[in-house]
Order: sequence, then C-alpha cells, then structure tokens
Amino acid sequence: MSAQWSQWLKSLQMALATALVLLFLVCFVGVFAPKAMAGSSLADLDATRERPLFSPNRRLPPKPVVPVEPPPRPPVEAPPPNLQLVGVIFSENEKRAIVIVNNPAKPQSLKPGDAIDGWQVSLIEPRKIALNKGERSIDFTLKPKRP
Repeated sequence: MSAQWSQWLKSLQMALATALVLLFLVCFVGVFAPKAMAGSSLADLDATRERPLFSPNRRLPPKPVVPVEPPPRPPVEAPPPNLQLVGVIFSENEKRAIVIVNNPAKPQSLKPGDAIDGWQVSLIEPRKIALNKGERSIDFTLKPKRP
C-alpha cells in the first residue's frame, strides 16, 4: 500500500505544481502584460507583421504576380468599298444605282437597302448614292461627262 500511496502523492504534487504555474501565468498576463503594453500602439508592432513568427525564414511570402492583360484594341474600321458610280436609274417607281466594284466588265445594280462589303445603300438620288455602316456614311457621285 505504501507504493500506491507514494504514487498518489507524486500525482498530487504534479497537479499542485501545474496549478501554481497556471495561477502565475494568469496573474502575469492579467496584471503585468496590460501595463507593459499600455504605451504601445499597433504601429509599434510593424516588425512582427514584417517578420512573421511562424514562417520558417521569418520573411513574408512573396506576393502573387498577377499578369496584366493589355487593354483590348479598338476594332479596326473597315474602309468603304472601292466602287465607282457609273449610272443611276431614277424614276417614280424605281431607284437603282449602277456601280463597278472590282471587275469593270461586270457592273452591279443596287437599290436602297442593298448591302455591299458590309455597307448599306441608304440613299439614291439622280447624281449620287449614299452608303452607311453604323454611324459612318459616305457619298459617291457620278463623274461629269467629258466634252
């Protein structure tokens, strides 16, 4: 029984020693720590943020590099069609423009609303036509007769 009594006594001593250490820590943190930090501000702790305690080399991890994408290029405006106005049929019932686009041997006939190279015929008058594409507009006129 004396062996059990001795073991119980050692356990009691360990428990009391642990309680005393905890009591000391509670008193130290509760009484002394606030007084030690009384004149400090968070700005005084910059070194702690710059050299983290739990980082192996006490350096901040490198900031991730975010690739910068170049700004999108504005869309390139398509040039107006390369055409030549060679004639206009203009009457009460019909309005047509005769144009040569790329092949002089093959003229084309256009009426209001027709499209050519993405440009829309918006106006046909006796001596000119107008093409529109979005906000852009261009006029083509008949060349005067040669003497």
